[in-house]
Amino acid sequence: MPTVGAAFFSKRVATADGAMRNFELWDTAGQERYRALAALYYREACAALVVYDITQRDTFYGSQGAMSWVAEVRQRAQEDIVIALVGNKIDREEAREVQSGDVEAFANREGILHFTASAKTGQGIDEIFDAVANMVPERMVMTSEVIDAESLRKAQKSSSGCGC
Repeated sequence: MPTVGAAFFSKRVATADGAMRNFELWDTAGQERYRALAALYYREACAALVVYDITQRDTFYGSQGAMSWVAEVRQRAQEDIVIALVGNKIDREEAREVQSGDVEAFANREGILHFTASAKTGQGIDEIFDAVANMVPERMVMTSEVIDAESLRKAQKSSSGCGC
């Protein structure tokens, strides 16, 4: 099911040495109206997943495509952020419009990770999170308790009496 609006997810992953990493994911479906909002989150992020659709050329090459998002993350995030470029919909390889060689060359040039996956079947998803969790430097991992968006919303609602 395609993302409509922005969706928030949490995922907990164990690293090879047994440490736990908590990922907070904002899926904005690459929509321009969320670009400013996204910058607020990845400014302090230790990792970013930039996802493109292998069956839609513009999601990688276009002015609002993955290449553009990688540049934006590079410009606004911490210098040593772990960036993973993810080609989605590998279950539809026969409809591929984004050339694997182009993506590999871009990932190598940028010094970022590259994966392929299928959100529909789940293929490749765990491998992405495992690799990223193991790449995040220990000094970037937050030691304090993280407040998720839902908890923050509830706290604001109860303290102000306003649900907005």
